[in-house]
Amino acid sequence: MLDGLIHAYQSGDQKGALLRAYHLALLVLAVPGVLLGLLYSLMKPAAHTTSIALALVGLSVVLAGAVLEKVRRSVSSVSSPGQPFPPPERLAAALQLGSAPGVPFLLGCAAFHDPLTWLGCWAVALAAYLLGRQRVLDISRK
Repeated sequence: MLDGLIHAYQSGDQKGALLRAYHLALLVLAVPGVLLGLLYSLMKPAAHTTSIALALVGLSVVLAGAVLEKVRRSVSSVSSPGQPFPPPERLAAALQLGSAPGVPFLLGCAAFHDPLTWLGCWAVALAAYLLGRQRVLDISRK
């Protein structure tokens, strides 16, 4: 995956390189999260109450939104009208955007034992993934 990122970046395929960076950043969080979540669920913890489940899903919304907003602000502070957006900053933004779906995904992994929390957090992760992917595509056009 990293070789593909470097090749796409060097060949001038900005969109491909940024999407690979975005997915790589997400995978760095997701793979250990799934493994640790499965191990934790083997301990058979008690299910969350509805209020705790909703609080965790709400927390995942807030954290994903905070990442998306932080990247939006950093992109707008670096880019200026009429000036091309520097490639290193594009790559940094794509890598940062990978944590927007990553954080709710991790919260969902920690809640494999509770279907309400797990599905809620992963639904937020999916929405954050789609929003982050769209931002990456927008950045690749700048």
